[in-house]
Amino acid sequence: MTSNERFDAIRHDDLDAISSLWGGFEAEGFATAFQMRSWIEAVKATLGTKRGARFFVVELRERSSRKTLMLLPFCLWSQHGFATIEFVSLGVCDLAMPVMASDDAVTDPVDAQALWQAVLDVLPRADLVNIPQIPPHYRGRRNPLALLPGIVTGAQLRYEAPLVADADQVIDAMASTKMRQNLKRSERRLAEQGDIQFMAAETEQDLEMLLAAMFRQRQERFQELGRFDFLAQTEVRDFYRLVVRQYLDGTGTARLWALLVDGEPVATCLGLVHAKTLHCLVLTMQGGPWEKCSPALVLVSRLLVWCRENGISLIDYSVGEGYHKTGFGGKPQMMFDFQSALTLKGRVVLAGLSLLGRSKAWIKTHPHLFDATRRAVQQFRRLTGRRR
Repeated sequence: MTSNERFDAIRHDDLDAISSLWGGFEAEGFATAFQMRSWIEAVKATLGTKRGARFFVVELRERSSRKTLMLLPFCLWSQHGFATIEFVSLGVCDLAMPVMASDDAVTDPVDAQALWQAVLDVLPRADLVNIPQIPPHYRGRRNPLALLPGIVTGAQLRYEAPLVADADQVIDAMASTKMRQNLKRSERRLAEQGDIQFMAAETEQDLEMLLAAMFRQRQERFQELGRFDFLAQTEVRDFYRLVVRQYLDGTGTARLWALLVDGEPVATCLGLVHAKTLHCLVLTMQGGPWEKCSPALVLVSRLLVWCRENGISLIDYSVGEGYHKTGFGGKPQMMFDFQSALTLKGRVVLAGLSLLGRSKAWIKTHPHLFDATRRAVQQFRRLTGRRR
């Protein structure tokens, strides 16, 4: 334990030791879907185990009252010869916010700097700290991580939209004129192929069928584009299998939905339902002859109706651009990243990452060079047989 001005920091290397405190904050305080303990435990059991990550939680207390203000879940893992501490993500957490008490304890940069110094004093040895995808606020709560010194604007925007209309009016209220036109055309083309059915997975059999469809559709699409498919990794698939099964035993928030035509899944969506919010994480659709039908758009429209029927008032489309996001009312939200070197090696790594980021940004501003680079990467992957 260490003290720094307002705050005392305590590192817990055993997550079970603070289970009751964590659960109390989830029930009466504030936690995003990505900092729920069930989600973090699933990350630890799959991705964390595969990568040899060490998980721990830093508890922040107010020094004068001894009141616990927040919990910060971290993991430490090594790659390419350097050790990184990150706010638990490993690629599957879209938001970085502490698990917090019921009131805002840190609202200005001075307090945030004192908070961070207290955290630094109890961190295990590592080369750098990495906290991506920090929203400045979420569901009406300020994010103390967004006040950290040295924070920078993230490379991607997040899109979200409030759901205020009734179920029978939500599409007209949210969809743009162009989207409504495209939606009618898509539904007509799908109806020509067979009977359209929207389903939310409720059984083990449903989950197995839709997971298989989601993985297959995603892999085929990314192979076609020559892009790296994060979901192609065994441990990532194991993670998503685990979290969707948590729904069946009542401990998790992950859900699976699909659009079927004559019983065949032609589009899928994996998301989290938490605090009257739907987080859309993975959206896929069948390619080939189905592509012209745009089944993913129809699935999203049915999902919006499902949301209103089930009391959901906000849809979080996650980071990155997408026609379905803006077409269904999504508005861009700023996101921030925080990186801090703890050693000389860490400073060298961050300098290299910064140079790489600037190089990628420069290439993207030169369309011909960008297209040539992308084609070269795709050709290299085909020649070397890399399945990404």
